[in-house]
Amino acid sequence: MADNAEYREKLKEKLLEEVKEFCESESIEELADILEVIDAISNLKKFAHTQIQSIRTTKIDERGAFTKKIILEKVSMAVENEAVSDILHAEQEARDGKILRGNIKELAKNIST
Repeated sequence: MADNAEYREKLKEKLLEEVKEFCESESIEELADILEVIDAISNLKKFAHTQIQSIRTTKIDERGAFTKKIILEKVSMAVENEAVSDILHAEQEARDGKILRGNIKELAKNIST
């Protein structure tokens, strides 16, 4: 028999496995398996279903739900510090393949001096 730490790790592994299987098959059986693992994790962590539902409802009220099928593609933030803004811009360019990642480190080094 597993102790709680090992059991928790095995449940997390099982959850990932079941999610992967659902992504491949999209079957209701796999979705049921995911819920079964989530129930086991909830019981282990002593999370009440009412507590989970309350948190879920609060998050839906604050952020919305998936019912409208809106896809968030980008999040932006105001950056008042010009040096930080330069680094963030350089990181985006690196992701876009426009500059080498080493240039970002050089920017950061110049800022700290």
